[in-house]
Amino acid sequence: MTFTQESSGRTFVLSSSNGSLTMQERPAVDGTDTAVHATFRVHPQDAAMLHGTYGATLKDTSVQIEPFDMPGTVITNNLTLSAQKSAGSFFNIVPGLDGKPNSVSLELGTKPGCFLVSGADYSAGAKIQVSCKSSVQSIGGILEQAASFAQAAPLRQYHPVSFVAKGVKRNFLLEPFYSLRDEFYTVYFNLAA
Repeated sequence: MTFTQESSGRTFVLSSSNGSLTMQERPAVDGTDTAVHATFRVHPQDAAMLHGTYGATLKDTSVQIEPFDMPGTVITNNLTLSAQKSAGSFFNIVPGLDGKPNSVSLELGTKPGCFLVSGADYSAGAKIQVSCKSSVQSIGGILEQAASFAQAAPLRQYHPVSFVAKGVKRNFLLEPFYSLRDEFYTVYFNLAA
């Protein structure tokens, strides 16, 4: 899944890179590092909802958000990445605070009324922050706009023969070399074969 916002006539995507959440300009082509960093897997708290969530629009559900290129880790309510999947790593996907149809807001599971916000009229690289409705007075709907995202189809998809390799400190996504386009990668050779 990819979360997008419009600002100053351009489309930006929520991106997880180097352990932080930022807004990046939507890439023109999908085979780039930006596309990888802007793609997430969502894991609903209710396992019954798991079926059919790929590419689906989610609302009124609690989810964990896993970056595409960091399998086994989730974004926490402190806006960090963690392999520990606890109550502090759930986000409530609620109808967008801006009131627009099909928009959603990401509410912290541990702090009801607090949301991920991007800012207004920002540029690429703007850091995502947390703002609470009770502590910030909205001026002209800016908070509501900054806390509302559109859900889009994922910019990057897993190759059918990709798999996760478990590492000592983190997991790695492995996929066929020919499936990569304009992305950074590391090649592993099996010299014992």
